[in-house]
Amino acid sequence: MNLFTKYLVRNRKNRPLQEFIENWDQLEILVITIFKSQENSADDEAVYAKTRAWLVKNYPRWASDLQPLWQQTLVGGELAPEDPFRRIFRAEKSAEFLTDWVAMQNLAAAREALNRLVQASDD
Repeated sequence: MNLFTKYLVRNRKNRPLQEFIENWDQLEILVITIFKSQENSADDEAVYAKTRAWLVKNYPRWASDLQPLWQQTLVGGELAPEDPFRRIFRAEKSAEFLTDWVAMQNLAAAREALNRLVQASDD
């Protein structure tokens, strides 16, 4: 888990949110690894397919809470023009991240929104 996010959720009891964060972390690490290494394996594709499917299915539960938060984030120095989570999900295959600098910028916006959601949560 992202260290700052881990710090924020350490005393929280919201298991569904923690599960969402764990899956997002897995996707985030995968995207960064693919982009930085410029390598994409069959295992990467399998992990991406599984994690993406889980996130696409479960994201609607958090989308309305995250929307006002990601709308305050920056992507490439400008206010996020679209939902950064859905921007990442849009990729059908993990190989798309090999050269997708905009995806990398959207990861930062998504992480910021996710941390703000954790900070604002009641539990």
